[in-house]
Amino acid sequence: RFVTGIADASGQGVVIGSLSVERFKGVFHFTDHREDRGTLALDLHNDVDEHLVVKPGETMSSEWIGLERVDDVFAGLEGWADLAGRINHAVVAEPDATGFYTWYYYREAVTEQIMMDNARFFAENRDRFPVNYIHLDWGWQRQYSSGDTHANEKFPHGLEWLAQQIEDLGFHPSIWVNPFRYVRPTAEAAIDHPEIFLRNASGDLAERSPIRIDMGRAWPDGGHLIIDGVANIIDVSVPEADAFLRDRYAWVSGMGYDMAMMDFVQSAELNLENGDVLENPDVSVVEGTRQRLLAAREGMGPGKGTLGCGTIFESSVGTSNLTRISTDAPATWHAVKTASQDLILLYFMNQRLWTNYADGLFVRQEPSPYWKQEWWPEGEEFIPTFVTENEAEVYAAVTGLTQAAVMVTEDIPRLEPHRQWLLSM
Repeated sequence: RFVTGIADASGQGVVIGSLSVERFKGVFHFTDHREDRGTLALDLHNDVDEHLVVKPGETMSSEWIGLERVDDVFAGLEGWADLAGRINHAVVAEPDATGFYTWYYYREAVTEQIMMDNARFFAENRDRFPVNYIHLDWGWQRQYSSGDTHANEKFPHGLEWLAQQIEDLGFHPSIWVNPFRYVRPTAEAAIDHPEIFLRNASGDLAERSPIRIDMGRAWPDGGHLIIDGVANIIDVSVPEADAFLRDRYAWVSGMGYDMAMMDFVQSAELNLENGDVLENPDVSVVEGTRQRLLAAREGMGPGKGTLGCGTIFESSVGTSNLTRISTDAPATWHAVKTASQDLILLYFMNQRLWTNYADGLFVRQEPSPYWKQEWWPEGEEFIPTFVTENEAEVYAAVTGLTQAAVMVTEDIPRLEPHRQWLLSM
């Protein structure tokens, strides 16, 4: 992930990493020659997009690389992050950023009433659970469609009314709004602005399934899946997309939301792997994504924040106040292990490149009624979504000790007293 540190038993060693992250991803290779030559080779190179071509007479240069011999590899990693953050104009969230987060408990079943019940609970229990963000995740859109700008029937008073109610209770309203993925027919952006969307090799608008169909394995009820319509992806190489994204996120900010979660940021990158093409072949996905995210931030306006999810790390530095550094985390021990590993290994990026968060913090002793089981590929089986007391303590402790942002994803009154205490800490 564009930086590494390697040390001997005393902690002495080297730190090597990309200092600039403007165009390319940094990729490491390690070759262990210690048995025959006594050396360990470190190779950091740039992963250059396949569509980028150096024409006759042109040049292409790598990102700036930092290499330092250090007496303490952990201090060295922190020093690298300080420098890389300054070079790339990092933005972070306030140190005590905490939030209530709907997705990993309520999923798409979230409603206006659920939002208000939880907001009132946190207002009445502010001394025990001092969150400052109330976040509405995926589930407010018509047909749960990415790119929609209309709330569905579960939000009868509308999104602006909801933001005002949350603010009146003393919290920052936050909302999930996908920047790059738009599903027709509920989202008509690709019809109104066809010039800013990806095309395939034949020149036609690239079309993908509306949502990852493999989600149906994790959610066997399948009732929320969109089976009609088609998804179009914004072409991140097109500067004309900036005006659209500024307007899109000015709409979010104008409704009263102080934070926007930007999900599926990797959409353009994933589409290129499926054979689609950028209109401007001289632009890398990293730099194009960064520029378009900066336009979205500009639309949010001063004093507002963004939260990057499913993102490109290099493009997140300088564009996301909070960045999800791990994978999706439904309430299972497998997710706790993965999230905890990432929080520990990447602790030095926190408050330097962005504010870390793993995903929703869960401590529940029984499955959510809205997310009862999860598909576990390694075991080829469904497993129930809850954690033991020890597992809950591990996740809470790692989140707290690494000073990551806490995104609580629970119906707290349903929790056992000890697990409520874990969250209160």
